[in-house]
Amino acid sequence: MTLKRIEIIANPNSGTINIGKLEKACEHINRFLPSKIIFTKTFEHAIEISKAASLNSEVIPVLCGGDGTIFTYINNASLNKFFAIVPGGTANVIAKELGIPFNTLMACKTVLTAAVKDVDVGVCNNKKFLFAAGVGFDAEVAANVSSPLKARVGQYAYHLSALKTLLTYSPPKLEIFADDNLKPYIGEFAIISNMRRYGGDLFFAPKARYDDSLLDILVLKKLTLKTLMKLLKYARGAGVFPVEYAYEFKCSKLKIVADSAVSFQLDGEVFEPQKTFQFAISPEKAKIITP
Repeated sequence: MTLKRIEIIANPNSGTINIGKLEKACEHINRFLPSKIIFTKTFEHAIEISKAASLNSEVIPVLCGGDGTIFTYINNASLNKFFAIVPGGTANVIAKELGIPFNTLMACKTVLTAAVKDVDVGVCNNKKFLFAAGVGFDAEVAANVSSPLKARVGQYAYHLSALKTLLTYSPPKLEIFADDNLKPYIGEFAIISNMRRYGGDLFFAPKARYDDSLLDILVLKKLTLKTLMKLLKYARGAGVFPVEYAYEFKCSKLKIVADSAVSFQLDGEVFEPQKTFQFAISPEKAKIITP
């Protein structure tokens, strides 16, 4: 494989992207390797250029945007080749977890100087994710966040949505089967993590590793304001794991059966309600350039 140029796939609508800084960084990279910025125009356009860049043996794909930009890439492009990330979203969970600089120029320089890490790829019902998935409550919260509010207040939009959602939400009953166990865990909300970070300053799976071929599972037995606050306290590092209200464990595959169709989210992207969820670690790895 002869790499001859860099293609920066940029989402101009991402939360913190600075086009001027990105263009200056591109000028710097051009001193060492030809590069160009391709701004995505539509979701379909993003898929098209992601596929093309991943299949071109001469190109290093660089994703400039948030976790949604990365999600689109891993679900539509070939993972046989490495790619890089320049953070430009609201949360940038994946970039934080991998230690990628938030300074646009420094992140672009990483493309030229750093090494490639193999990162586990989670799979749920044939869709891929990198940092976390949620079945139930958090998907409803994410679905209720309006784009204008997110643009104005950033991650705080999710806090406001969580309070509003909790007032009217009726949680499902979830039966959760780990690996080949026949006896399920029973709960009302589940978080499936591949990385430690969930979003913002929350660590629901502080022991998770993205290179151990395992998923870290958290199951909330009952979803109430009290149990949710206990869980959030733990996720912020201000309390111990609430064993009386939740389960935590690791597994290589997971099956969740809900008593009614329930929404789910993968890396913050929300999908239509379903009743059965199959989770596993893909045999493919995401090859990501990191410091």
